[in-house]
Amino acid sequence: KSKLVAQTYDGAAVMFSSGKGVQAIIREAYFVHCYAHKLNLVLSQSLESADEDVMLFFQMLTGLSSYFKKSTKRTNLLAKFTKRQIPTFTQTRWSSRSKIVTVLQEHLFLFQQAFCAIIEHPGEWDHDSFIRAQGYSKQLHDFTFVFLLNILSQLFTFTEHLFKVFQNKQSDMTVCHSALHNAMTSIEALIPKVTSIYQDTVQRVGEPTPMRNKDYSIEPFQQKSKKIIDSVQSQLHARFSKHIEIFQFTDLLNPNKFASFRLNFPESQFQALKLSYASFFDFLCLKNELVILYSTVEFESKHAPELCSFLQENHLYETMPQLYKLTVLCMTIPVSSSGVERPFSCLKRIKSYL
Repeated sequence: KSKLVAQTYDGAAVMFSSGKGVQAIIREAYFVHCYAHKLNLVLSQSLESADEDVMLFFQMLTGLSSYFKKSTKRTNLLAKFTKRQIPTFTQTRWSSRSKIVTVLQEHLFLFQQAFCAIIEHPGEWDHDSFIRAQGYSKQLHDFTFVFLLNILSQLFTFTEHLFKVFQNKQSDMTVCHSALHNAMTSIEALIPKVTSIYQDTVQRVGEPTPMRNKDYSIEPFQQKSKKIIDSVQSQLHARFSKHIEIFQFTDLLNPNKFASFRLNFPESQFQALKLSYASFFDFLCLKNELVILYSTVEFESKHAPELCSFLQENHLYETMPQLYKLTVLCMTIPVSSSGVERPFSCLKRIKSYL
C-alpha cells in the first residue's frame, strides 16, 4: 500500500462508497472519480435541470431515436434520405445524445423530408407511424427546438472532445486539465454567438410565429442560452475544481508553460506536490532538476510520456532521478476507469481480496 499513489473508479458503490467501498479501504492513495464518468454526470445534471424546453428537447430526441430503431421500414426510409442510420440512444451515456444531436443538426432538412414522405403517403404506413410522423415533423419545424439543436450541437462539440481525451489511455492529468480548461473557455465563448445562432435558426425554419404568452424575440433566447451555459460551467467547476487544485502539480511538466516557468519558478504547483506526496521526493534535488528541465532546449515540447521516454533512452533517469520519478507519478495517476473495472464481478473480487 505504501507504493500506491492514486485510485480511480466510476460510480459503482462497491468501489466508490466512502463508507465501505474500496476507496475507504485504501486510504493511502488519493481517490479520483473517473473524469469521463464525472463529465457524464455534469451533462445529465446541468442540462436536464437547466430549462423546461431543454428537458422536452431531450425527451423528443429519445422518442425520435426509438421511432426509427423499432421499425426496419422507417429505418430504411431514413437511410434513403440521409444515407445513414440514427445513432442508438443510451439512457446512461450522454455521448449518445451528442451523437444524435450532431446527426440531426447536420441533416435537419433531410429528416424533415423523410417525415414529409410519410405524411404525404398515409396509405403506405400504419396508423402509429403516420400520427407520430406528424408530431415529429411539427417539432423539427419548431423555432425553439431548432434553436436548441443549434446551440447544443456547438456545446456538444467541446464536451465530446473532452470525452475522447478523458477516455484516451495515453492522456495524463496535464493533458486532461488543459483540455478541460480549453473546453470551459470555448463553452463560455458561446454566449456572444447567440445572436448568430438565432439568425441561423431563422434561416433554417423561418421567423418564429407569434403566439399568445410566448415571446420569440431574441432576448428570451439569449437568457435561455446563458442559463444553459452557466449551468454546465457551474457543474464543471463543482465536480473538477477539487482535483484540479490537488493535482495542480502536474502543471510542473506542462511543456506549454516551460517558458514562463523559466522566468518564474512555479512555487504554488511545487508546494501542492509537497502537500500531496511529501514522502515520495527529495524536494531540494527535484527543484534543481526542474530548473534544468525548464532551461534545456532538448526538453521543450515534451509531455510526461515523451519526457519519460527521453530520460530512459538517454540514461538521464540516473542523473535526474527525482524528475524521472515525477514523470512516472504524473503518468501513473489515472483519470478514467480501466476496462477491467467494468465487469461487476471483477469489482467484487478486488474488494474481497483487499
